[in-house]
Amino acid sequence: MNRIDKLIAVGIKNPEDFEKQLSEMEAFSDNGELYKEFKESLDRKGEEIRQLSIRKQLEPILDIVSLSYIAKNYFSKSRQWLNHRLNGNKVNGSTVEFTQEQLEILQNALTDISKKISQVSVVR
Repeated sequence: MNRIDKLIAVGIKNPEDFEKQLSEMEAFSDNGELYKEFKESLDRKGEEIRQLSIRKQLEPILDIVSLSYIAKNYFSKSRQWLNHRLNGNKVNGSTVEFTQEQLEILQNALTDISKKISQVSVVR
């Protein structure tokens, strides 16, 4: 967490304190260093939003499709492993997220499950 992250946390609680601290920070900071911290903070927030977006996209099927099945059969991992990535949880002090390869596996898993469901027919 850098100065920008702390400033944002202050701003959420008290906009007046945010303005005051921002002015102080601008007066006593090297603009290059402040810009670097701002960019790092934005990059982190963007990644958090991307991870939340994955979960949001899956919400309509979370009650229908077994996460345990996907984790075991497509990743050879536990349901908790998959949940940690869907929720962007911290594991051993680091926020875990999907790699690009894992996102492709997840997409392929959903496509495969969709095909399996569409091939099922009940005949009397």
